[in-house]
Amino acid sequence: MLIGYSLNNQGLIHYYEKEYLKSIKYYSKSLPYLIEDENYRAIFDAYNLIAKSYIKLNKTKKALKYNLLIDSLYQKQKITFYAQKNSYSFLIKYYKNNQDIKNQLKYINRYLKVDSILNVRSKNLSKTFTEEYDRPKLIAEKQKIISELNNEVSFYKKSRIYIAIVLILSFILFLYQVRKRKKQEQKFDNLTLKLKNKKVVENSVNSNTNTQKTLPETIITELLAKLDSFEQQPENFTNNKLTLSILSKELETNSNYLSKVINQKKVVIFLRTYEN
Repeated sequence: MLIGYSLNNQGLIHYYEKEYLKSIKYYSKSLPYLIEDENYRAIFDAYNLIAKSYIKLNKTKKALKYNLLIDSLYQKQKITFYAQKNSYSFLIKYYKNNQDIKNQLKYINRYLKVDSILNVRSKNLSKTFTEEYDRPKLIAEKQKIISELNNEVSFYKKSRIYIAIVLILSFILFLYQVRKRKKQEQKFDNLTLKLKNKKVVENSVNSNTNTQKTLPETIITELLAKLDSFEQQPENFTNNKLTLSILSKELETNSNYLSKVINQKKVVIFLRTYEN
């Protein structure tokens, strides 16, 4: 154990002589002995001076490591020393510079707790903390950080509400578009069906027109008149032997003409029925 404490003393001497690399070297060698001896005051002091040496050498990340070791050891042992105040001062400044307000608030709270314990132990109020911090300033900064965190939470909640509203409106708009599209498809189907029916009628009319073109108008008119006259005689409907050939002879025309005129008359009747 004497070797460990001898190394520890050499580390302290090199630190005050501003030989920071040597100080780190000797303190690091002494740590296993100090840990084995469970001398927590010496361990905290070694971590603290190693961290300070790294700060002097502008090696902030390595200084951060040892200050976090001080905090970790304090959380486990709950033994308070002045080295922890230096450590928390560093951590507050570090996380403030990195705009990490949650960690900044955490270490402000731990700093205030350690300082209160040390003040009670020494039975007087500490007039100063470090070159950079005093109690009123830290408390004010703590309240500021809490306010900022509350604003962040409030903004997060509002953002969630706005997002929910946008999603609901988007869903309603989607349903409206789907319904509108179905109505348009139904209208299109109805229009298509109507156009098909119209085409059937037009084809029938065209067929009638073609028939009219193939027969002279005088013959068509004459045969239609004869057919009307023939239909007005009830006894003609009871003749089971009536054929197109017999009827054409009865009407004094040929069967081809008569067939075309009869088909035309059927089309006219169909068109009147469709229009009604």
